[in-house]
Amino acid sequence: MKGFFSEADGKPSFSRVATAVLIAFSLVWVTRLVEHNHALPDFTGLCFFIGTLYGLNKAAAAASAIGQNK
Repeated sequence: MKGFFSEADGKPSFSRVATAVLIAFSLVWVTRLVEHNHALPDFTGLCFFIGTLYGLNKAAAAASAIGQNK
């Protein structure tokens, strides 16, 4: 489990931990919405919400790697 929340070099990954927390929150939120509305909500915004944090971290890591190669 520790390896799942760490980068390849063994450092803890904030984006992976934060993404796991957002997914857990989203599961509870969607479950409550389904219980209340008796229908599935649109998942487009939710997927964007969860993927943004992870994507921003990976983009920052890529930009940092490019900057170090100069």
